[in-house]
Amino acid sequence: MEQIRYHSYSDELKPEHKNYWSDIDQIARLIALQLEGYCTSYRKNKHDFYKFDYADKSTTITVQQYKEKFGSIRVYWTPVNPELVEQKYKELCEYNTKFNKPQISLEDFRERCLIQDILHYRNTYFSMKSLFPQYWSAMYDGADNHEYLIETKEEYLELVNEELKDKPEGKFFTRYKDEVFKILNWG
Repeated sequence: MEQIRYHSYSDELKPEHKNYWSDIDQIARLIALQLEGYCTSYRKNKHDFYKFDYADKSTTITVQQYKEKFGSIRVYWTPVNPELVEQKYKELCEYNTKFNKPQISLEDFRERCLIQDILHYRNTYFSMKSLFPQYWSAMYDGADNHEYLIETKEEYLELVNEELKDKPEGKFFTRYKDEVFKILNWG
């Protein structure tokens, strides 16, 4: 898909792209709303580590700001907001007590929230990509965490290999490889 991308308000827009700036702003707003809102269960099977066993499927993500910046979509977000984690943990403990289920530690719960938030982040961006494929470069280039937006393990390894050619100790993708592979269950 041909990418539509402008970098400055002084760029001359093609007539068919006359709504570029408002489109980008609306996509940023959609991403922000989706990140802080309801998330689906990312359960592959009933034994998945990150499956919550109670009804609340809201995220622990906080969005600080969203905007267009130099033609890209910027959404400043933080996973595992401590206040939201504490609130959800309390609700989980109450739920587990009510239904005689085993309790988990707050530390384990935080880890589960982090995994669920990152998977929700990926799902949100890839959903927007499927809705607005012509703006993917504007979304990807402006994303806070590119490392979570690589679609396959093979693509990620290619990026690591490219970095290692330029710099033996690697750079960005090399630094986050273990964390990303663990969260995405890429082994």
